Amino acid sequence: MFLDKYDTFIINIGNLSTWLKRRHLLNECKQLQSSHAVQTEFMKIRQQLVLKVHISKCNLPYFISFLSFHNYPIYQVLPLSQKEFIFQTEANIEAMMHFKLKIDGLQDVFIKDKIIDIMQFMTHQEDINYILTQQYIDISCTPKVISKLIHALATQNIDVLCVNYRPRVAQYKHSTIS
Repeated sequence: MFLDKYDTFIINIGNLSTWLKRRHLLNECKQLQSSHAVQTEFMKIRQQLVLKVHISKCNLPYFISFLSFHNYPIYQVLPLSQKEFIFQTEANIEAMMHFKLKIDGLQDVFIKDKIIDIMQFMTHQEDINYILTQQYIDISCTPKVISKLIHALATQNIDVLCVNYRPRVAQYKHSTIS
């Protein structure tokens, strides 16, 4: 018997400034029919409102696809243990940032081909630089572009597991020392 491990994730979603939009998102999450319960709540980290989700790891890509099909702009998907990497989306929406995108099955040739097609399409439309490795995609772009990329990947049945903002080491050390 296969037991799936539950974990808590933080999803940085845009356009959640009003109470009505947050309530609408929670109602849509309650309508999600899956074999396992999904527990959602809002929390603030560094004055940034994020969605905290307690879900099994195998159902996380389906939840991200669900949010993408409902046109919620997703900027980050992190485990709760990495909450110090949450950034404020409104202040940095047009700033060039560095992201690491973890995708399930990146070693599979078919999935890699679909990802390359999507990345090439995005490269022609937006200012984006990327490096494809066996474990993740290393991307430099704006948060607005990363949300479009997550939407494109999730709606094309590609399992997005983690989207992590990685500041430069000097910036991170300075912010933790202060």
